[in-house]
Amino acid sequence: MSKSNHKQPALPCPPYTHPLPKPLADVLRHRYGERYTRYNAFRYLLEKQALHLWAGGPADEIPLCVTISALAREWKWHRHSVTDFLGKLRDTGVITLEKSGGYFRIFFPKLELAPQLDPTFPPAVDY
Repeated sequence: MSKSNHKQPALPCPPYTHPLPKPLADVLRHRYGERYTRYNAFRYLLEKQALHLWAGGPADEIPLCVTISALAREWKWHRHSVTDFLGKLRDTGVITLEKSGGYFRIFFPKLELAPQLDPTFPPAVDY
């Protein structure tokens, strides 16, 4: 039996939006040590910003400050890929991006924390 070289045609997809609750995002999360997908990279940024937001203040006043090199190491990407990805997020209006010295300041203007459903958050830290 030989393999067919014919590819399945891409299905047309209309524009849509769908909420992504944290439990679903947990199911889709990457495994430790793997290269991040674009989804996981976006989730990484969202979770970092959510922690800043949880610490107190609106998302447009508490930026996430990152370097391209640090993100590239964490995500196991090339620096150019990180820059391109952040630019595409900025172009879609999901984030605002400002260069400040050697850092980028990232804002998620539409990010809001969900009502507190988990009484164990924040987790207790033993020192």
